[in-house]
Amino acid sequence: MGDTKLSDQFPQIFSITNVREALITDIVQTGHGILNWDLQLRHGRYEWEEQQFNQLMLLLDGVQFEEGVDMWRWKSDKNGVFTVKSLYAKLVHERTIQNLTVGHQFHINSSGVLIFHSKFSFSFGQ
Repeated sequence: MGDTKLSDQFPQIFSITNVREALITDIVQTGHGILNWDLQLRHGRYEWEEQQFNQLMLLLDGVQFEEGVDMWRWKSDKNGVFTVKSLYAKLVHERTIQNLTVGHQFHINSSGVLIFHSKFSFSFGQ
């Protein structure tokens, strides 16, 4: 549904739902080809929440489900496959990232070379 989380797009609705960590299967029911979204709101909608709710419903009504296996997709590659080359291209393109830390450190040196430092540790359970 885009690059922005629904909770960020619709904060008023997110604040009144009881299912903040829901999966699609938790909030949608299907029957006779019709989707019914049950957001499990804590109370009826107030006037100031109505506009956001209607916008959310318009967005959700446009959802079309397909049968298939769920899979990860790397958005920075046209085939959806993660490669070091696609990561490098993304970092070079954005050029604003100097140090990215997610268990690893990356940086692009003055020659445009991607430097990758990996740190990890492990222990054996008793």
